[in-house]
Amino acid sequence: MTTAYPRCCTLTVLMLAFAVSNALAQVSNYKAYTLFVYNFTKYIQWPDGAIKDEFVIGVFGKSPIQEELQKMVSIKKAGDKSIRIVELSERTLDQEVHILFVPDDKSAHLVSIAAELKGKPVLLVAEKEGGVQKGAGISFLSDHNSLKFELNSSSIAAQNLKVSKTLEALSFRGPS
Repeated sequence: MTTAYPRCCTLTVLMLAFAVSNALAQVSNYKAYTLFVYNFTKYIQWPDGAIKDEFVIGVFGKSPIQEELQKMVSIKKAGDKSIRIVELSERTLDQEVHILFVPDDKSAHLVSIAAELKGKPVLLVAEKEGGVQKGAGISFLSDHNSLKFELNSSSIAAQNLKVSKTLEALSFRGPS
């Protein structure tokens, strides 16, 4: 006697495998985002006096990147400064941060966040492609399973930040 799995069980197993695969890929992306964000601390220059006791990276809302950033800050520094990760909301955008990461599910807030941070030495980094058109200095984009970023040099300059030529050369060309 042979037992055959009903088609619905096979389909369910395949869908579950696909969901797990996508979840693992997303975790890998957050590890990559974290590496990029950390390296932005090396290739962006903040004005003298903008970084006092510690370097602060903010995340707008909840995001899986927070866990990856916490792992990173336990072993890395921004120059000679320790790094602290904070979660921000619309009410706490006035808190001092040096980089603000806006997750994909919060990208609808990019225009208002950029307006709120206007002129402050904060690098606004958007997870969602096209964020540079909404005021972010940097936004990520995926291209055939590779993660890239685009720069908006004029947005970054408006925040009184300077981008190294190396970072410009590594970027996918966005608006200037």
